[in-house]
Amino acid sequence: SDPLLAKEIFDIATTQPGFRHSYSSFLVLILKLGRSKHFSLVDDLLVRLKSDQYRVTPTLFSYLIKIYAEADLPEKALSVFYKMLEFNVKPLPRHLNRILELLVSHRNFIMPAFDLFKTAHK
Repeated sequence: SDPLLAKEIFDIATTQPGFRHSYSSFLVLILKLGRSKHFSLVDDLLVRLKSDQYRVTPTLFSYLIKIYAEADLPEKALSVFYKMLEFNVKPLPRHLNRILELLVSHRNFIMPAFDLFKTAHK
């Protein structure tokens, strides 16, 4: 139940010879840390996922966009949306809808929402 303790155990397990975390363990820990607002640790784990060349699912990004939306962090949500492309994950209509809904609910993000809408077909 303690996300920081979970992260500590996760890191200790990584030091064991021949051990490699499953994608599911990354996903669960990322969601646990995100829901508890430890966003820098989420970012660190995303970097590890990418550097260790894990295949990620669109579900991870759906959850992260939702977490950042609930935390009222449209800039982070938008960043996660674009990060999908770095992982070679094609955004689905539900991702686009969720991010656009969040962006238009913030006055300062109307233009980024419009720009994203215009280029979404690419």
